[in-house]
Amino acid sequence: SGDSAFLDSAYDRISILANASKVKFKHNDLLNQLHGIEIDPFLAQMGAFRMISKNLLDVSTYTEIDIKRSDMFDIIENDKYDVILMKTQFLRNESLSASRKTKMNAAIPKVQTHFFKTARQPNLYYYFLNYSWHFLKKDGRAGVLLMEKFLNNQDGQYLKEWLVDKIEAIVTYPADYFSDFKVSTILIILNKSLDQKEPLKVINVKD
Repeated sequence: SGDSAFLDSAYDRISILANASKVKFKHNDLLNQLHGIEIDPFLAQMGAFRMISKNLLDVSTYTEIDIKRSDMFDIIENDKYDVILMKTQFLRNESLSASRKTKMNAAIPKVQTHFFKTARQPNLYYYFLNYSWHFLKKDGRAGVLLMEKFLNNQDGQYLKEWLVDKIEAIVTYPADYFSDFKVSTILIILNKSLDQKEPLKVINVKD
């Protein structure tokens, strides 16, 4: 969950939806619906402070935010969450240490089919996307930022085959939308209970 940028946006979105439905959520109610996993203790602490500070006037001794300071691959929580929002580091397979790859490759089969185990150079986000799928409830959705080039490169075939019965929409936008990214990205929307009769939606945001 990094510095909680996605959790911050989710907090605001839940609040908007609640207000539209005339439901009154207090600060603690909103925080209780949000959960994060961050391996870096500094980012986890900074993210927790960011979320608690969303409404300082409503902070009490009961205020808390569930951000686990942990390696995601150490956590097994089958069918637990309604929504996953995720952006991982865009690193190639060779950027990982041998021990790290061994750990992640061993963790995935415990919860999901390992879709890319025969790929030559899978990107780091393959591991995260594959493993994270088990966190979602049966009707859960995921919004994930991915490198655009997987749509056209050879190793992207493994990912595309895995996504074919899960992907609901692809959203593209100007390459400089995320100015800090050195690669072009897209947003994919996944649905664990996807109706196969529905066509894939492709949305191109030009401005």
